[in-house]
Order: sequence, then C-alpha cells, then structure tokens
Amino acid sequence: MHRQVGFSLIEVIVAIGIMGGASLGFMRVMDLQTQIQIEMKSSLELSRLQTQLTYSFQSSDACKNTFENISIGDSLTNILDKRKK
Repeated sequence: MHRQVGFSLIEVIVAIGIMGGASLGFMRVMDLQTQIQIEMKSSLELSRLQTQLTYSFQSSDACKNTFENISIGDSLTNILDKRKK
C-alpha cells in the first residue's frame, strides 16, 4: 500500500477556497465598520453643531450682536463691509 506524504491538490484547493471565503467575509466586515464609523462621525459633528447653535440662539445678546445693523435686503458684500467697521 502506498503511504501518503503531504497534501493532495484537492485538499490544497479546498483550503485556499476556505481561506479566500474567510478573507472576503473579513473584508466585508471591515468595510461595514468603516461605513459605520463615517456615519457616527457625521452624526457627532451634527450633534455638536446643533448644541452650539442652540447655545448661541439661547443668548439674546448673541442674536442681537449677530444681526445688528443688518436688513433683510442687504447684499452679502454690504453685510461683510458692516462687520469690518
């Protein structure tokens, strides 16, 4: 009887297929994790902005200082010129 030494070609191909499938699954998990991280970062930035705006608009002085001497029909150039003065 012939004694087997090493792995057969079929065994190697099956092992490579299993490792490839596992690698694809790992890559998909990493891609999903990256997408979640981006979404969480965006959500955090929006939350911070909302908090800052809420805090700013709660102060009547902040609104008064921001919109002082500004009319609805003013152009952006006029508004910026008024701020420089």
